Amino acid sequence: MYVDVHPRVYVHANSGRFAYFDDALCAPRAMPAHARRERLAFGSASLLPVNEPAEKMRLSPADYLAWERQQAEKHEYVDGEIFAMSGATREHNRVVGNVVTRLTLALENRPCEPYPSDMRVHIPATGLYAYPDASVVCGKVELLPDGLDTLSNPSVLVEVLSPSTEGYDRGAKFEAYRTIPSLSDYVLVSSTHVLVEHFSRQPDGSWLMREHRAG
Repeated sequence: MYVDVHPRVYVHANSGRFAYFDDALCAPRAMPAHARRERLAFGSASLLPVNEPAEKMRLSPADYLAWERQQAEKHEYVDGEIFAMSGATREHNRVVGNVVTRLTLALENRPCEPYPSDMRVHIPATGLYAYPDASVVCGKVELLPDGLDTLSNPSVLVEVLSPSTEGYDRGAKFEAYRTIPSLSDYVLVSSTHVLVEHFSRQPDGSWLMREHRAG
């Protein structure tokens, strides 16, 4: 839910992310970083205290995809609402780069394709659209019917953990990922110390976790 902090500015009640009302889209749009400071980018009024809740704005999946493809920043889509993805630290980005590089080398000459974090993934059972830090498809690549940029059959998903997202990556996001029929492996990689947690789907549908540490 967005809370009105200005006639045309909203802040999400749970995440605290700011948005402004986009006339063309008729929905909240994520504010660029430079517009979140003391003055609004489109007016001279100072940011006001949070007031009464404004009407909740929801987007259809089609509207989200059309809007998202025009954005410079990435946004996840959860239950009709959009959430801007925060910038990653240097350490996080280094780990992500290493993961994608290692996957590319390991999968050479195999019928699998690795993708970096720009590849969006759709989870049909929950309606979630997410950007895992890395993904792999083994076999035929299946995209949404528009055939552009949204993967629907990942075999492996990788998330590099950050303090702000670790709980989500371990909890609700993993719960959503587990509903993907094609997913066989989910990998969590620490960005602060040497630790990899590998979850693999078992024949009975349960998940087995193996831990890999230094040494």
